[in-house]
Amino acid sequence: MTGELNIQGVYVPALLLLIIMAAIIGMAVQRVLMVLGAYRWIWHRGLFDLALTLIICLLLVSALSRGSLAFVLKPFV
Repeated sequence: MTGELNIQGVYVPALLLLIIMAAIIGMAVQRVLMVLGAYRWIWHRGLFDLALTLIICLLLVSALSRGSLAFVLKPFV
């Protein structure tokens, strides 16, 4: 993998797609935390949401580097 993906002639950084995927997963996790009422114990919600998104992005990058999520980006290469 070169670090850039060719999507219909436009080169897009792979990290951008992983951040978008992390944001989508993060929004789902935020919704679950809101329903469970977990935000009552969190001091600064914005910082927590940012950290949660970064942790999810880190997990996606590490899973992709090991090859377990390679099928996600395979159609774009």
